[in-house]
Amino acid sequence: MMNDTQEHALFDALSEQNIDLPAPEWPKLGEGVWGCVYDLGDGTVLKTIRKQGGLGSGLSKWARERHVLEKLSSLEIGGFETPEFLGAGELSLGASAWSAPLHGWIRMSHLGRTTLHREQSVRESRQQLGEEIGAALAHFHTLQMPADSSLRTLKNPLVRTLDELDGRLGRPDEVHLLGLLRTEIDRHCQDKELVLTHGDIHTENICRRDTGELGVFDWAECGMGPAETDLKHFELFPDLRDAVILGYQIASGRKIDWELYYLAATVNALCSMALHAGGTIRDEQRVRGLVDHCARQAGITV
Repeated sequence: MMNDTQEHALFDALSEQNIDLPAPEWPKLGEGVWGCVYDLGDGTVLKTIRKQGGLGSGLSKWARERHVLEKLSSLEIGGFETPEFLGAGELSLGASAWSAPLHGWIRMSHLGRTTLHREQSVRESRQQLGEEIGAALAHFHTLQMPADSSLRTLKNPLVRTLDELDGRLGRPDEVHLLGLLRTEIDRHCQDKELVLTHGDIHTENICRRDTGELGVFDWAECGMGPAETDLKHFELFPDLRDAVILGYQIASGRKIDWELYYLAATVNALCSMALHAGGTIRDEQRVRGLVDHCARQAGITV
């Protein structure tokens, strides 16, 4: 059978595995370096994971997100609504005109079409939006897990990202910075209460549900780490960042550790540098400037 779209190729491949899905066409809700998300039209979405994409491996990200979604379904979560896990499996689908080779798929409930990225662009609402995100994060970080929960074995996302960066950054100054970051993050986390962190919180991974509640998706970077891990992306938007942190501190009743926050933001900036290697000179200078700024704020001289 000839497939004229990627959705049809996916439908045929999954049908061969006896996975019952609505027939395409499936609107594409989003696409990132690791895969696509399709609206199946029945209140569910299908997420595909490529074998290769950004940092790390598609296998590890697929396995982690699948595991986290399965476990979260049995826990009482505050702050955010999360997708209901509906199934997952491996997928051996080679490269095509539409996609790199795929590793697997995850089916989950549809949280909503509208992400907060659009709300973020409305300057008048940024303060209220930021405080709402911060408060939701604070409530999420109070998640109670059984002592024997396998979620507690998930690696610190900051340390895991440093491991992934080891294979991508090779300049002597970059290698030296990775070592300093690892030492400082380990030191700060020794006396910190580690919480379940989403690991990739930003306005394109949060949606506004029809009920007005916030939903969060894309759990592939989840792990047990310091709460500041979930604030690191907001360094790119200082006014929104200040509102998020204000909302977080009010809701949690504690101040964030600014040094640890900037350590996390430095790791995040290094990810951007690794992913944008080979871009324009201006882009490289901008990202390296952000790395330098965050490292200095964390007390590290680059």
